[in-house]
Amino acid sequence: MMRLRFFGFALALLALPATAQVTLSSSPSPLPAGTLGVAYPAASITAAGGTAPYSYLVTSTTPNILPPGVSLATSGALSGTPSSAGTFTFTVTATDSTAGTALTGSQSFSITINPAPSITTATLPAWSAGATTPYSQTLAATGGTGALTYSLTGGALPTGLSLSSGGAITGTPSAAGTANFTVTVTDSLGASGPKALSITINAAPTISTASPLPSGAQTIAYSTSLAATGGTGALTFAASTPVPAGLTISSAGVLSGTPTVSGDFNITFRVTDSLGAFSEKLLALSLVPQPVISGLSPSSAPA
Repeated sequence: MMRLRFFGFALALLALPATAQVTLSSSPSPLPAGTLGVAYPAASITAAGGTAPYSYLVTSTTPNILPPGVSLATSGALSGTPSSAGTFTFTVTATDSTAGTALTGSQSFSITINPAPSITTATLPAWSAGATTPYSQTLAATGGTGALTYSLTGGALPTGLSLSSGGAITGTPSAAGTANFTVTVTDSLGASGPKALSITINAAPTISTASPLPSGAQTIAYSTSLAATGGTGALTFAASTPVPAGLTISSAGVLSGTPTVSGDFNITFRVTDSLGAFSEKLLALSLVPQPVISGLSPSSAPA
């Protein structure tokens, strides 16, 4: 008999309705990141279980709080403009509308507030007008939320260069000078940060040595150095037309050797910088005939 009574009591317990549970989640999930100083994107805390409608309240205390400047409405909506960056973890409790003893549920959530975006590139390299190597530099930035875009918001880039939305400055500069400009980086929430930058475009290198070159003599050691201005980086010299037999031009611009011929020569020299920009200049060189030692006939002069 006792067994039958116990069995009946157990069946009665199983027949009782289960106590409803209130569970919380976020929309979207996880909660989106925000950016300092920009309105927090639309998001809310939602509940299920129990009886709707629900009311919501942040029940955790410092340091587990909402980002400063962001608040939670009793409807569960999150809104406001964050005034501090960082990751904030907090607890929300939802209360349902069950008559008598209301049901509650709690859940921990986190929101990250990123600092406003800022361009970290400090300087941009100089280049040369007419360079055969195209200019290509990509700006760097930190902070912000989501994709970052770049735009020119002041001044102008050097002629021949352009800025992409991804922060790449590319092109082939065509004029010398220094360009001052402002680039602004903007994140997906509209937060932005400007940066003043400049690019110097050097004139193509030019040979400054005047013509004619110092004269020389056949069979007598000769040496002179060419000079140049402008360009970017190391300069390299070469001859575009043949130099007199016995002479050579070094990459540093030294014309030297022992000429084996005489006469008047017009030589085209080229100077090139590290970026491929170059110019040429025609220089005259006079080499007098082999000197004759007094008392000797030309045919018996030493070679």
